[in-house]
Amino acid sequence: MNESIFNGIPPILPGLFRFNRNKNNSPELLGGFCPQCEKHFYPRPSRCHYCLEPLEEIGLGDTGKIYSFTIIRKKAPFGLPEPYGAGFVDLYAANLRIFCLFDPAKLDSLKIGNDVKLAVAILGHDGFGTPCLRPYFIPLFPNESLKAGGK
Repeated sequence: MNESIFNGIPPILPGLFRFNRNKNNSPELLGGFCPQCEKHFYPRPSRCHYCLEPLEEIGLGDTGKIYSFTIIRKKAPFGLPEPYGAGFVDLYAANLRIFCLFDPAKLDSLKIGNDVKLAVAILGHDGFGTPCLRPYFIPLFPNESLKAGGK
C-alpha cells in the first residue's frame, strides 16, 4: 500500500497506525507497551493503566484472528458505509484483543476464528464532514490463512 495515494488526508486520530516502510508501506497498528508490567495497549494511553508509568510507542502488527463481530444495519455514524461491521480481533504480534472495524465490502466473509489483515482507507468522516483515514481488517480466505505461511 502506498500512503501517497491518500494525498494528505489525515487519520481519524493521530497515533493509531503508521505505514511501515520496511514492509512496502503496508499499514501497522501503533500502540503502547509498558516495560514494567509487560502489557500492550491500543490505542496508546499516556500512562499504563496498571502501574501509571509512561508507555513506549510500539508497533502492534497488521494481522490477527476474529474473536467476535456484528454487522450493524442502522444509520452509521461518521459517514461510515451502511451496513458496517465491527468487532474484536486478537492481534498475533501482541497479546491484545482490540475493537475494530471490518472491510465493508467483505461483510459476508466474516467468520469467528478467521484470519484478518489490516488495511487503511478513506472511510467516513471526522464528524465535521472532512474525509479521514481509518484502519479496518479484511477477512482472509482459507487459502490465504496466516497459519500456513507464518504470522
